[in-house]
Amino acid sequence: MIQVVYFQSRSRGSLRSWITLALDDDGNLSEIGIIISELPLDAQMAKALLASCEFDCVNEVVTIAAMLSAPSCFLEPPVGRTQEVQQCHRKFWHPEGDHFTLINIYNAFKYSQRETCELVTSNADRKTVINIH
Repeated sequence: MIQVVYFQSRSRGSLRSWITLALDDDGNLSEIGIIISELPLDAQMAKALLASCEFDCVNEVVTIAAMLSAPSCFLEPPVGRTQEVQQCHRKFWHPEGDHFTLINIYNAFKYSQRETCELVTSNADRKTVINIH
């Protein structure tokens, strides 16, 4: 059986940019090319992560990388509730694009987890107070 490997099409500019960054003048991996090759990420995402240090947006890029690496957070809406689900999705939408929308979704999830933890903690405190008295 013959296995065919298909590569994603990339623009010449994107490929040239990657090669320029990852290879030195002799065609060997540059220092940054070695670092990128060792990260367990797509080369473009690894490049973005390294660049994020320079632009002080590491948390945001790590969030985007994690969200893109994980299974989709979107579920099929229940029958008859498509409009309601779309309204909920619009709350997270960001005009700058999908990556910022993913950050909004992650931040909302973190916030909801914090609220849940505070609720559990406050309930535990009440039980402690009740038990002490």
